[in-house]
Amino acid sequence: MNNTFFGGLGDDVMDGNGGDYNQVDYEGSVADYTMTANADGTVTVSHPVWGTDTLSDIDGFWFGGDAQWYSLADALLAAGNGTVDPVDPVDPVDPVDPVDPVDPVDPVDPVDPVDPVDPGLPTGGTFVDGIYTGTTGVDTLIGGAEAMTFNLGMGVGDSVVGNSNNDTLNVEGALVEWTFFNNEDGSVTMTHPTWGANTLTGIDSVLFGRTGVTLSIADAIAQTAGLPAFRLDADGVVNGTPFDDVMTGTDGFDNYYGGVGDDVYDGGAGFDQVNYDGLRSDYTIVDNGDGSFTISNAVFGTDTITNVEGIFFNGGANDIAVDGITVGEPEFILVEDLFAAV
Repeated sequence: MNNTFFGGLGDDVMDGNGGDYNQVDYEGSVADYTMTANADGTVTVSHPVWGTDTLSDIDGFWFGGDAQWYSLADALLAAGNGTVDPVDPVDPVDPVDPVDPVDPVDPVDPVDPVDPVDPGLPTGGTFVDGIYTGTTGVDTLIGGAEAMTFNLGMGVGDSVVGNSNNDTLNVEGALVEWTFFNNEDGSVTMTHPTWGANTLTGIDSVLFGRTGVTLSIADAIAQTAGLPAFRLDADGVVNGTPFDDVMTGTDGFDNYYGGVGDDVYDGGAGFDQVNYDGLRSDYTIVDNGDGSFTISNAVFGTDTITNVEGIFFNGGANDIAVDGITVGEPEFILVEDLFAAV
């Protein structure tokens, strides 16, 4: 049985009484409260307005001002008081064992004296709707002791580290757009033409936003192994990689998306199209005078294009949060009209 409490004003006593999971919800931020772990196993939570509560058998907390869930151990560390065990002042977390020393292996993280490498609080990101989220830059997201869901922004070279044995990464797109492979150090590299190359450690599963499918890391590796470097997605677009691609067309219609990297396109015969994120105004377009032209952007790189008849700018239709990419109306333009319009 699970119990969730909200006491509101007053000096309340709340006892989970042996449920499977018991939680107390509070207004405001965890930093607004004073929390003390008592020697009898109870926890005292005090606030100048809401009063002083005494809690027993509580596993976690939700603080509305932070929009964040905390385990008991994490809340004790994050509370604005810096709780100190008076019997063992160098170890504020474990009053049950008053002589428990600071962990000699990980002295800055005394959360779990049984596990010397317990990660404690997550670092490197921000909780957005309960999901630990990166930025448009290069991030290193490190999870806490509890199960977490991560979401990386766009940054070629991001890293995410899970520590709970039950961590999930949310990604854009479908499985066919990604490549997963093992590294010698036990980490996993995942690549995507837009989202770059990222390194995963301790991540157990991946949720693909476009299809809503969740796969274990092992299944993601197995199902992308042996696929060609350039792949046809559900929109009939051949996707490149996050590296410098050379994409050569056929005698028929070819529809390309290269993503990041300095890519080279030769459409060959027939009508061919290259697709870009954002608006035409996000890019610099130059006629090279030799039958080719370049399209460049500080984030996506500089592409060289030959024998391509059409360019499509999606107007940020993929909701990509990237510096230098603008959300607006999609635009298709024939190459023969491109330079007259620039």
